[in-house]
Amino acid sequence: MFVLPEDVRIRFALNGPIRTNLFLDPRKLIDQKRRERLFPELEKNLGRDGKWQWACCPDGQRTSGLDRDTDTRRGTTIKPPYVVESLITDEDYLEEIKQTLLKQAGESVTEKIGEVSLQKIRVHFFDFGYATFWADFHLSRKPASQLTLDGLREGIEALAGNIKEIGPIFDLMRVQLESAASLPDHEDGDLIKGPTSEKIRMKDTGVTWVHRVFGLQFSDPRALSEACDNISDLIFTSSQEDLHRDRESVHEHSHIYVSTGNSASLFSSADEEGAWCSFSTLSEMIQMQNAFFAAAEDLEDDLFLMTSNVSLGKDRISEKTGLLRRKKSQENKGIDDFSRDIVVLLEEGILFKSAFLDYGNHLNPQETEIWKRLGKRWGTEDKFAHIDEKSDSLRVVYDRIITIIDQKKSEFLNKFALGFTLMGGISVVVDVTSVIYDLRWPSAVSIFSLFIAALIYYRVSQRM
Repeated sequence: MFVLPEDVRIRFALNGPIRTNLFLDPRKLIDQKRRERLFPELEKNLGRDGKWQWACCPDGQRTSGLDRDTDTRRGTTIKPPYVVESLITDEDYLEEIKQTLLKQAGESVTEKIGEVSLQKIRVHFFDFGYATFWADFHLSRKPASQLTLDGLREGIEALAGNIKEIGPIFDLMRVQLESAASLPDHEDGDLIKGPTSEKIRMKDTGVTWVHRVFGLQFSDPRALSEACDNISDLIFTSSQEDLHRDRESVHEHSHIYVSTGNSASLFSSADEEGAWCSFSTLSEMIQMQNAFFAAAEDLEDDLFLMTSNVSLGKDRISEKTGLLRRKKSQENKGIDDFSRDIVVLLEEGILFKSAFLDYGNHLNPQETEIWKRLGKRWGTEDKFAHIDEKSDSLRVVYDRIITIIDQKKSEFLNKFALGFTLMGGISVVVDVTSVIYDLRWPSAVSIFSLFIAALIYYRVSQRM
């Protein structure tokens, strides 16, 4: 059991995704000229709040005019990584939030780990129905206190377990953004995009999970090495050997460990200005990975549910109802409704994956290493592979429906042609009989024939 030195400096962050169910049109964010028109209007509508400040995502362009920084090699993404940021820095409000968390967690948290201070809360809202929060804390040790890595982990986890208590803050932010993003009179149209289907995306809004990020700065390199040897007390993993092999850092005396619930940056540095860069970088990468991973899970569920709905729709195709093209009710969708939902959902999947790759391809070397390691630990690439598989399954089921529809059309048109052929034959018989017997009866047969033709035309128009 490793006891942390008294002079160790400790920070930690609570970091997690928030399901907002607020979907914005990503196509309007990709086009830079349209974005330059929409963002000023969005910022104006957001205004200022006494407890937090709003800002749209910067475009990332550099004053040098270069596409990439020569030192970091980080490039500019095509689409903004997020849409807007809400930042809480008001000290009184941060203290109120901290007390809410501590009240629910109990006094044992401060007794175990010391005094905590909340420095800021940053919330990023994305276009795909999610946001992420990043709450940055500083920890002040009690003099002569015995704090172990185990105790630090347990105390922070107890605090993180009450994050739902501040969920209403995120709800208020979402409502403000939803109101501000409604731009029906704007030349580029409304920024808000509705859900793909009324039968999906029905999950509750709010924080979905919390990832704990630890930052520890040691003055003594030997203490740093000893802490790294006991890192499994802080970071859960199936193999401590894997942790040491997989630690990622491009800086000497800096070690970054990532896992599924807790991650940490442990370092020893005399450079105060850049000492916490690894902690901030790790937190940012986890924040973005949280957003993409959570949204990917929902997209995978949506694709599976859509495939099931389309498959059920296939069973409703019959001679009487199979060719309905108009939406009769919320429960009875026509083929046009299914077609639109499928196409839009598949397009969302393509744009979402493109945004994920776009962000990952523009990181600097340190960020890239952390990004790849997080993806491997969390199975993010597997998640996107599952999305591709479910997209293919949806296309297969949809193609079967189209095949059935075409078969039904062919059968019906053949019957339609046969009916007109029979009517033509009857008309010839009537005309021949009239000539032979010189009959001058009222044209009942003609009237009947017209009635039959009108009835067939009506049924066809209803089914097409």
